Amino acid sequence: MGMSASQARFLGLTARKSNVEFQGQQVNQQRTSLANESAGLFNQMLALQVPTPPSATDFYSMAYTFPGEASNEECRILSWGTSSDPSMGAYNVEVKKTINDVGIKTPEMAVGTTISLSDEVDSAGSPIYTMAIPDSDGRMITYELTKSDKDVNGVKKEDGKDTYIPSYSYQRGGRTYFVSEELLNNMFGEQSDKFNVTEQTGTKTAHITKENQEDTEESYYKGEKTVEYITYIGVTMETDDTGRFTGMKYSPTNDPSSMKETELVIEEIHDDEGYDKAMQDYNYKKMLYDRTIDDINTRTEIIQQQDKNLELHLKQLDTEQEAIQTEMDSVKKVIDKNVENTFKTFA
Repeated sequence: MGMSASQARFLGLTARKSNVEFQGQQVNQQRTSLANESAGLFNQMLALQVPTPPSATDFYSMAYTFPGEASNEECRILSWGTSSDPSMGAYNVEVKKTINDVGIKTPEMAVGTTISLSDEVDSAGSPIYTMAIPDSDGRMITYELTKSDKDVNGVKKEDGKDTYIPSYSYQRGGRTYFVSEELLNNMFGEQSDKFNVTEQTGTKTAHITKENQEDTEESYYKGEKTVEYITYIGVTMETDDTGRFTGMKYSPTNDPSSMKETELVIEEIHDDEGYDKAMQDYNYKKMLYDRTIDDINTRTEIIQQQDKNLELHLKQLDTEQEAIQTEMDSVKKVIDKNVENTFKTFA
């Protein structure tokens, strides 16, 4: 290779080496940018507030309760303060009175209704019933009957006392309907012939006909609870040795001449509606949190893959640069040899 050719080759290699080094600098800048973006995502994840589920203990409180004037009334003391009229007693007591709709008898089991009894039992050991009721178009709408803690009047056992009639319930059209347990037992027991009970594998089915419809009038529906807030004036409270209220004397009509005595019971009052709403808020926040974490993880994986690609490209550039440098060293030796020979000739 001649002097001029070697010199041209060396200049070309020098230009290539500079270009490779420039590409390497660009790759490093891109990797630095990706590192900054990854750090930003990590800081974003650290700044996220992890949602915490609501505690059930935050949604119940202790309250004094006492029975109302009727068996379907429940009273809870909200607050008490010094009576504005000292002649009437020591306290003015604010009370929340809940009136339960005891239910209305109605032959809800229309002709054509069927009730099925499974051979299996639920987790509590109770029979499993399902009811199918024909709608206005003749289509059968199926409902599950569940063991209720209330009787056919919608009254709890402790309130119903001797009149308590165990029942199963189902939801229909926003209302709760009750069917007496005794009626269901009769359908599949001593009165099975009367209800035309048929049997298939694992299931018995009773059929409601016009003849036996009147026997199903122990089906009830319960309306919404009504709530009243009342302030009793001139209430006298009774306490035990610990200072806890055990009873009170009050007038339901706020008439000092007609006082009534009642026992007070401390009960845990659960705010189920508030707890359910808090759980809904928690589930929504948790969904947003999980989605944000997933987005950050996905973006981080993309950045890591891009960085790996850039790292591989940088290694390729490094290999190319070493090859160029080797060739440049070789050409430089040729140039040095040509220079030496030329100068020796002229010397």
